[in-house]
Formats: sequence, structure tokens, C-alpha cells
Amino acid sequence: MRGGSSLFCSTMRLRGVSLRFPRVLGSRSLLLVRFITLLTVLCTIGPQQVCALGKGAAGRKLLGLKLSPAALGAYQGRNISVLSRATRIQVKREPYTHVVLSPALPPALYAALEGTFPSMNDVLHAARVGKLLRGRPEPNTRHKIQAPQGLQRKPGAQKLHKLWQNFIAYHTSPEFYAEMIELFGRAEMTAHLGSGILPNTTGFRSIGVRGMEPKNPRAHNAPTILMDCQISINTPPVAARTTVRAAHIDAHEEIYAGLLYLRHAKDKSTGGNLQVIKCAKKGKCLRISKDAIDKFAAKGQRGQQYNPKDLKVMATVPYKANTFVMFINSDKAFHAVTPRSPTKLPRRFVNIVAQAHYLPPAKHAVGHEKLSPAPTKSGANRSEISWASVGNASLTELLHASLPG
Repeated sequence: MRGGSSLFCSTMRLRGVSLRFPRVLGSRSLLLVRFITLLTVLCTIGPQQVCALGKGAAGRKLLGLKLSPAALGAYQGRNISVLSRATRIQVKREPYTHVVLSPALPPALYAALEGTFPSMNDVLHAARVGKLLRGRPEPNTRHKIQAPQGLQRKPGAQKLHKLWQNFIAYHTSPEFYAEMIELFGRAEMTAHLGSGILPNTTGFRSIGVRGMEPKNPRAHNAPTILMDCQISINTPPVAARTTVRAAHIDAHEEIYAGLLYLRHAKDKSTGGNLQVIKCAKKGKCLRISKDAIDKFAAKGQRGQQYNPKDLKVMATVPYKANTFVMFINSDKAFHAVTPRSPTKLPRRFVNIVAQAHYLPPAKHAVGHEKLSPAPTKSGANRSEISWASVGNASLTELLHASLPG
């Protein structure tokens, strides 16, 4: 931006455009006119750092100026990625592969997303329509708008701001999966799946959105990788300090999981942080029994899968606005959410995940073992997919053979 003046006019140049103002205006008036004109031009041509600031609902406003289509259009592809600021040097390998970014997104983009985040009632409505919630929600429980709903392709579709639709679309795309590979490495992404249950028999086909795949996993167009980007909340703890999910490991078929926090500016609660945990028993941590899980839940420690005495917290990621944590799933990826104090505000975040789309093994498949349970303590009742080996077929090449890059 450059400026100039003559006897009768003052000139301001912006990106090759000359803007001329009469000098009959006083110096203060001229400065005000210049400022408003500058904002108008910026919002028209769509820079990301101006138009998304300020307060307001969908169609963010600053001095009465709406977020322009040009500015909205700038937030696509890698410009809207949660990994746009990530570098390989930030990736940590211990106790398992993960990365923490704070601030994760450019301030203007984050402000626009935060300002158009669906209300708690909108999220609960989507959960009810999607048959994920019946009746009134319990305190400190998780609810979500899944990607097919956010993209308006499934029951419970939400009329999300276009910015959120762009966000969901990119984070469920092959381009984002390729970005993950660039950051973490091909071998790292699916190493834990090498001895998993059988993959699709024809190997890598495509990347799809979870919940939109064919009902028949053997269909010719069934994707091998299913991605989701969920607008999520944890309902407020009402009377007591509780955790929504204590120490656990995610399902075996999950490839990665990421959490982008959108903490409300007025949220004064404590807790809700993510703990990065390792097994302190040289890899021999065993799941506790169902009775023990229920006892922990009664004390406000919902979802506790392992004895806390066997675990060691290695890092804590604060529940802080514009903070993103991503980890590669494995049998070492212990993590937990710390107890949150009573509040009237939900814990707000986006859950970005991918999973391998498995076929169930044939009943008498030649050359493969039957499903065997993961090690548990006496009395444990496991129905989840096992982490134990059920065959020697590796998924690594199958999942990545046709990916870009």
C-alpha cells in the first residue's frame, strides 16, 4: 500500500488500485475514510486476516462488513488444513507418534470457525436425528455432527456455515490423508495394522467418508480408508468434577485421531485436558475387568480401561482455544481426558479421524487364525476388535499403493 498527495487530492494505492480522496476533508476525517475504504477493499479481495475478526454469528462482521465470498473462497484446500502450520520437526515419537500445534490455525480462520460453531442444541439435535442420542443427554457425555450430516448427505443434516462445510470436506479428502503421510511418514501411519484382521481382498481402492460407504464391504467401490470430521461437544459437568473418557486406547482399526479445541471465551472451568500416557510396566499393561471399569465410572472416571497405577502421564495438552493434537493410533497410544469442573458451557472440539475399512475374516479362511482376545485381567469381558495377531497380511502397502505423493 502506498500513498501520495496533491493540492486538491490525497491518493492511496492498494494492489495497483488508486483511491483518490478530496483534500477538503480534515486530516482526522481523511484518516477515517482511508481506514474504512481499506477494510472494504480488503474484504472484497478476500485476505484472511481481516474479515473474520469481531463478534457475530454466521457471516462474520467487522464494522458491519460481512465475510465476503472472496474471503470465504480463500479458506479451501491446504489453506484450511489443521496441519497448515505443522512441520516434521514438531512431530514427537515418544511415547507414541503425535504432534501438538498451538496456535494451530491462522487467527482469522480460527475466529471465523469459532464464531460459526453450532450451538449445543444444534449438535444434540443432529445426534438425535442420527439416532445417536435418545432422550436427554447425561452430563459430561460426547455428542457430534458427523461428516455426512455436516456435508448434508445424511439424516440429521445441519445447515452449517459454508466455512464449516469446506473444513469438513477437506479433512475427509485424499488430499488431507496425503498431507498426513507427508508429516508422519507412510510406514508410521499404518504400522499397527500389519497384523490386523483381513483387509479388503483387492487392496487399496479409495478413500471415502465414514458413514457413506457401501453397505456391502465387498462391493467393487468400497473404500479401504474411511475418514470422518466430527463437530463435537462434551455436555457440561453439572454437579461434580468428572471425566468424559479416562485412560484408554482407541479401536484397532483406527489409523489416526486429531482434536482441534474451540474453547468458549467465557469458559472458566478447569480440566478437560488431553493426557499423553505410556505404560509404566514395560509394555505389559492389561485391561481391567468390567466390574473395575464400572467402579471407576461410578467415581466419575468414565471409560477407564487400565489401572492408573500401571500408567505414567508423559505430557498434557491443555484444553485451549486453537490448539490441535494429532496422534497415530497403536497399541501404545494410551490417552485420557482430565476431569472437568462443573460449568454451564460445553467442551467444544473437532474430532478428525480415519480408519481402515476391514472385511470380517471368513469363517474357515485358509491360512489365517481365528480372532483371539487381547490379554485382559481375570473377569474382563472383551467384545471389541482384538489387538492380537489374526494373520500375517500387511495393510501398509495396500493402504498407500495408490495415494498421491
